[in-house]
Amino acid sequence: MRTIQDIVLNFDSLVGVEVETKGRVFSVRKMKTMFFVDLVYQKEKIQLIFIDRTTFEINAGDLVQVRGVCIFSKRNEKSIEVSTYKLLSKWNYKQNFQTISTQDVDEYTNAFSLETFRRNEVAFLLRKYTRLFFESKNFLEVQTPFLCKKYNGGKSFPVTSNYLHNTIGYNRTTMEERMQLLVGIGFEDIFQIGSVVRSEKEITFLEGYSPYYNLEEGEKLIISLCRYLAVEMKKRGEVSLVEYDTFLENSDWDRKSYYQVVCDFFGSEIGGKINNPRELISYVINNERINDEGSILSNETLADMLVESVVQAISKPLIIYNFPCWSSPLYSRNKVDGNYIERSKMYLPGQTAGFDVGVQENDFSDYSERVLIQKRNWSLPEDDPRMNESELDKIIACGMPAMFGFGLNLDRLGKLWVDNASIDSLRVF
Repeated sequence: MRTIQDIVLNFDSLVGVEVETKGRVFSVRKMKTMFFVDLVYQKEKIQLIFIDRTTFEINAGDLVQVRGVCIFSKRNEKSIEVSTYKLLSKWNYKQNFQTISTQDVDEYTNAFSLETFRRNEVAFLLRKYTRLFFESKNFLEVQTPFLCKKYNGGKSFPVTSNYLHNTIGYNRTTMEERMQLLVGIGFEDIFQIGSVVRSEKEITFLEGYSPYYNLEEGEKLIISLCRYLAVEMKKRGEVSLVEYDTFLENSDWDRKSYYQVVCDFFGSEIGGKINNPRELISYVINNERINDEGSILSNETLADMLVESVVQAISKPLIIYNFPCWSSPLYSRNKVDGNYIERSKMYLPGQTAGFDVGVQENDFSDYSERVLIQKRNWSLPEDDPRMNESELDKIIACGMPAMFGFGLNLDRLGKLWVDNASIDSLRVF
C-alpha cells in the first residue's frame, strides 16, 4: 500500500498502474452517475473518481481504503479511478449531534475543512520543530503543575479552579516560578510548551530558562530558533508573510532602545512640549493610562502597549532593549545603568506581541522593593489575591541563580504561516 504523498510525487510514472492507498474523505461531489472525492492523508491530497454509481455511502469525514488505476482527469488533475474500496470508519456526526443536541453543531462541523486542517497542522508543526530545536541545544523539556495554590499572574485577572463549590487554587497565568525553582535545584537548561490562562482564554506558551546565557547570547538563541523554524516550515512548502532571509541573517534584525522607539512614535504628535525621553514617558503615563473600561493600566501593560503601537508598522525583525526599570520588577537591573533592566522584546513583522527575553531578577531586597511599588500602583484592595505574596517571592528569597529566560505565545508565531489569520483559527478547541 502506498501513501498519498508517494503517489502524488511519483504520479507520472504511475499513470495506468493500479495502486492502493488510504485516507480521510474531505469532500464529495456528484456529477450525474460519477462521484469525485478528495482524499487526504497527512496533508497530501488526491482526487478519487467513482464511475457508474447510483448510490454512494461515503461522506466527508469517513476513513476509506481504495484500489484503482492512476489517471489524469479531463481537467488534468491527478486522480485514481477507483475499482474497489473499503470503508474503514464512518464519521457519524449528523446522527450523533441530532441525538445529543443541536447546539454548537456548526462550530464542530465547520471546523472540518482543509483550511482548518492546514492551520492547525501549522500550529502542531511549530511545537514539533520548537522541541527539536531546544533538544538540539541540550535543553530538557519539563512539565510543571497547571494548578497554583497562590495566584501568580501579576495584574492579569485571576481565573480560579473550583471543586465541590470551593475554590482550590488558580489556573496558572505563567509557568515562570515553578520553572525557576527547577533551575534553582539543578535542572539548569529547560523549556516547556504548555497552557496558561489569561482572561477567559487558554494560550499555548513557550517558556524556557538557563543560567548559562546572558541577554545578548539569549537574543541570539531566539534568532536561531526563528531561523530554524523558517527553514523547516519552508521545507514543507509553507508560505510565510515574512521573507525567509529576514530570519536567516542576524544582521537583518534592527535594534532600538525603548525610549528611542517611543520617542520616534509619539514625538511628532506631542511636538515641542517634551524636552527629553523621561518627560515623554511621564507625559504618556499621565495622559494615556486610562483604558476603555476606565481602569488604571499597570506599568508593565503600559510599557508593552507603547511598544506594540510601534511594531505594527515594522517591515523587518526588531529587537527593543533597555526597557525602563519601572516597567517590570521581574528582571535584573542593567549593571551599567540601573534605570534600565536586562530585558528585550523581539518582534517579527505581523506580530504585536513578541518574544519576551531577559535576565531574571535574583536580588531579593531589590525585587521586594520594586514589587511593593508595583502593587501600590495597581490600586487594588489589600484582600485581592493579586496583592498576596507569590511563590516567586519565596523562590527568589531561597537564593536563585541569575538566569536568562524567554517566553512566547507560539500561536502568535504561527500566524505568520497562515496569512496572519486570527489566533483562534489555529486552535481546534
